[in-house]
Amino acid sequence: MTVVMSLRDGSTLEATETVLAESGGIKIRTQTHVWREDLPRNLPDLPDWNSHTVSAASIDPLPERGANAPALTSGLTAPTALEEGQAAYDSGNYGAALRSWKPLADGGSAAAQYKVAVFYQAGLGVDRDTALAAAYIRKAADQGWAEAQSSLSDLYAVGQDVPQDLELAVSWGRKAAEQGLAVAQYNLAYSYESGQGVAQDYAQALIWYRRAADQGFATAQYAVGLLYDQGLSVTRDYGEAVSWYKKAADQGLAVAQGNLGNMYAMGHGVAQDRAEAITWFRKAADQGLATAQESLKRLEQP
Repeated sequence: MTVVMSLRDGSTLEATETVLAESGGIKIRTQTHVWREDLPRNLPDLPDWNSHTVSAASIDPLPERGANAPALTSGLTAPTALEEGQAAYDSGNYGAALRSWKPLADGGSAAAQYKVAVFYQAGLGVDRDTALAAAYIRKAADQGWAEAQSSLSDLYAVGQDVPQDLELAVSWGRKAAEQGLAVAQYNLAYSYESGQGVAQDYAQALIWYRRAADQGFATAQYAVGLLYDQGLSVTRDYGEAVSWYKKAADQGLAVAQGNLGNMYAMGHGVAQDRAEAITWFRKAADQGLATAQESLKRLEQP
């Protein structure tokens, strides 16, 4: 089941060595450069209670949703109820997890509001209700919960249960990015790169991609590599591009593996090395990357 806490949709593009094409604002070079294929949209690992400094005691209660909103679980402190809900969630007992978290969410806990939003968005232990999920996301976002701010940004970006508004998407995404959330930093960078909701600015794109990349976010590492590869906002530097492609490729990102294979095949930023090119093309090809499969076939011909 798809949830909103994932990267924005990407696209695939192929181009020849001498032709520059655009996909969402980025120039793409060579047939092995494929821009931002969709990442798996699996149910996220829900944040632990201690992942933020927010606590139930520090939050003013929000208005209850409806007259019959349940009270706090009897005898449990907020952290204990959240922890018990997390244990139930981890064991696959979604109904029990929701019973632990929803009273806390309705009592004003930003952590619980975000968790409950995931349940309604994905239909876990409850009928799927994306509008109610959006309402809980907004409550948590208004309290500064970074993951909720990022998710609200996604909702505005695609117009799910809110009017589509790319400027608001950028505004909410920036709040999460400034708190250090890597996926939000990546999405903000992509907004700057593509000029969606904000003036196109490759220099700002590089800054935010780099912040996410420095946290080990593979797709951002790949994006930094592309900017150096194409010389967008920086002097073209194939060596730097190779370095960033390698970081993402080592994490298993197929498009980075394909691009790294291409750099070895052409001798860009590294000594030309057919064997290394084949190694990286094969890794990407094994993940189903069509352009890598084609490149591998050509290189392996006698």
